Amino acid sequence: MNAMLFVTKSPNIVKFTDTPTVNDMKRFLLFVSVLAVLYSLPSAAQVAPQRTAPDDEALLRKWIGTLGSDDFGGRLPMTPYEARTINYLAAEMEALGLQPGFGDSWFQQVKTISAVCKPAGGKFRVKGRKRVDLVSPDDLVVWTARATDKVELKAADFVFCGFGIDAPEFGWNDFEGVDVKDKVIIAMVNDPGFYDAGLFQGRNMTYYGRWTYKFEQAERLGAAGCLVLHNTAAASYG
Repeated sequence: MNAMLFVTKSPNIVKFTDTPTVNDMKRFLLFVSVLAVLYSLPSAAQVAPQRTAPDDEALLRKWIGTLGSDDFGGRLPMTPYEARTINYLAAEMEALGLQPGFGDSWFQQVKTISAVCKPAGGKFRVKGRKRVDLVSPDDLVVWTARATDKVELKAADFVFCGFGIDAPEFGWNDFEGVDVKDKVIIAMVNDPGFYDAGLFQGRNMTYYGRWTYKFEQAERLGAAGCLVLHNTAAASYG
């Protein structure tokens, strides 16, 4: 079973392998772009809603098919695929007769960082009844949102907290009576609905099942970190 460790605190176990570099990257607001495209297409009078014309549907399918193809590599930011994606979108909007929003440019310049996070020594040591070394990246992936060249995590206790969820609307609290302050939370991926259709929203994963929620909740509770136990099926990758 693999795991992902998110470090919430900075109290030499974890460090970045490279100092994060700041690059001026061309970023594109896809949501705004789609809205601009939709508003540019012919529409019926406001008082008489009308179904999308077949040509408009074909155009939308073309965009989705192109952007979803292997040639665009998942549209991964900060790679050549990002440049290919945003340039394609700009060309399509220009073909529709739209005007650039930033002078003569379709793009707004913003600063971003890229960081590679790896445990010092390439492993994360866990001590209990026996000592276990979790090797990166085969056994775990270490990640943090901190834009620093090194993050330190002092020796801390681990505490298993089920799914790592506090969801009052579903009558579920994995943290009731558990002190997780300055400790590393161990939590399963997804939410209880994956295993019992009568809980939460069944197989429709809620936000409580996302690893981002578990990290956010760990930080809210003052935990030192959160170790999410990976399961391919439960993570909905397959």
